[in-house]
Amino acid sequence: MRKSVGGFTIVELLIVIVVIAILAAITIVAYNGVQNRTNDSAVQSDLRNAGIKTQEYYLTSGVLPVGGSMAAAGVKATQTAYGAHYVPAGSSGYNFLYCVTDTNSGSFGFVAASKSGAVYTYKDGKVNTGVGPLTSWTTTCSNNGLPAGGYWLFSNGSWTI
Repeated sequence: MRKSVGGFTIVELLIVIVVIAILAAITIVAYNGVQNRTNDSAVQSDLRNAGIKTQEYYLTSGVLPVGGSMAAAGVKATQTAYGAHYVPAGSSGYNFLYCVTDTNSGSFGFVAASKSGAVYTYKDGKVNTGVGPLTSWTTTCSNNGLPAGGYWLFSNGSWTI
């Protein structure tokens, strides 16, 4: 009589490997979704905070901040939540746009895209889904109903805030 040897057949091992691969794929997809929602929330929060800080600056100084004075106004960004979504030839990418034409008017807005590619705007105290993709500041601001002038806060791969 032949003695039975314990162990698994090749088919059983392959089935286990396939099941593990399927579970790993599901986990990766779920993780990417969570990560995208986290980046989207960070960008929305940054836009809201930038709007509040810009409005505070306007109320105390009588003019809106321009370019480099955004940091002085206290505007900050969760830099890891953004991608370089507008990349013209020879650049390292642009994102987080401050739309303003007349610093005395009090009219301004922001447009930014998270790493997921979702575009958001800040206008009149509210953060909304914006119109993408990001292009030149004139087009991006105008497409989102904001003043058609602007400053990139993420410019050619570097943060100015």
